[in-house]
Amino acid sequence: MADRVEEIPRDPSRRHVLSVRGIMMPLIVIVASLTLLGAGAMFTKLMLGPSIYGTVIHGTMHLFDLGLDGNIPTWYASASLLLCALLLF
Repeated sequence: MADRVEEIPRDPSRRHVLSVRGIMMPLIVIVASLTLLGAGAMFTKLMLGPSIYGTVIHGTMHLFDLGLDGNIPTWYASASLLLCALLLF
């Protein structure tokens, strides 16, 4: 029995090297930022009340409200799933 593992020859055209840290750190920063912005939007909505929230800052906070669809966190989730699919392809 051989104790060695034969190395499979690699295709020289596939020389792209992706590090786990290089991928994970930006993703963690983006997710943490979107979570904090979403928590800030909910806190602002609860503290100011629906009347002020609905008239003054609804447009900006609506973009980061984690309880709604069609906002930046939802688009990020879709884009990250697409990126994962492309990386696996």
